[in-house]
Amino acid sequence: MFDRKSSIVSLSLVFYVALFFAGSARAVTCLGEYSADDSTLRLWHFNDGSGTTALDDTGSGYDGKLQGTPLPTWATGRFGGGLHLTRAGSNGVNLDYFVPNDKPYLTESVTNFTLEMNFKWDYAYVSFLGYLFSLSDTAFARIQLVEHGLAPATYQIEYSARRDDGAWPSIFTPADSTLDTNWHHLAFTRSWDGVNTGYKVYVDGVEKASGSYAQGFWDSHIESYIGSAGSSNSVGGAIDEVRFSNFVRTSFQNDWGHRKGDINQDCYVDFEDVAEFAADWLK
Repeated sequence: MFDRKSSIVSLSLVFYVALFFAGSARAVTCLGEYSADDSTLRLWHFNDGSGTTALDDTGSGYDGKLQGTPLPTWATGRFGGGLHLTRAGSNGVNLDYFVPNDKPYLTESVTNFTLEMNFKWDYAYVSFLGYLFSLSDTAFARIQLVEHGLAPATYQIEYSARRDDGAWPSIFTPADSTLDTNWHHLAFTRSWDGVNTGYKVYVDGVEKASGSYAQGFWDSHIESYIGSAGSSNSVGGAIDEVRFSNFVRTSFQNDWGHRKGDINQDCYVDFEDVAEFAADWLK
């Protein structure tokens, strides 16, 4: 007769032996924290761990300010430290003058940009999860429910870039795009070729949605936020490695490749993976 518990012990032992020989190494494609290149205008690692300031690691001094109720909390990030937001709270990170170039009193904007982050959301079976970010009167992204079927529910990301006439055209990732409770890399771009404004969403390095319109864009040059813009509409989850660049990136550093044994996709093959493997087998 098949003894499931004995089998799981045996399988766990095999997994442990493989783990022993492989070592608890970082997965090959999880390269770690971003470094600031020539196109990086802002970079937040969220390794601060305490206080209400998130240092801008470009050295430009555009530090983020933790605000709202309840305040965001310091947490484990994908690489080092991270920041956790409470769903439906007014909490977020005030990024100050986010879209203008290095001197906020100037009127010119960053025409082409990429905003990227690592995100691990708190599962919530609700219709509207809230805002990932809001570049005030410029662009925003939020997550909402698509399908009310059995858990896990299906969600999609809405991304909108404002036109110069004040309209907010949106694009959506596919309805079959299911976020889970693992870390994911998200990227949002905007481009301008002198005639058309284009904008795209990437999930784990793969383009998931794109759109364009035949006129210019709108930039407000006022405060922007990761999470809520001051009202009770923040998405719930952890964020890490937020980077803002002044060009349209089409390839990204890390975040979607994992070793086969890295079951929880935290970039390590370790005993947490053994435990998750065993729990799934016993279901």
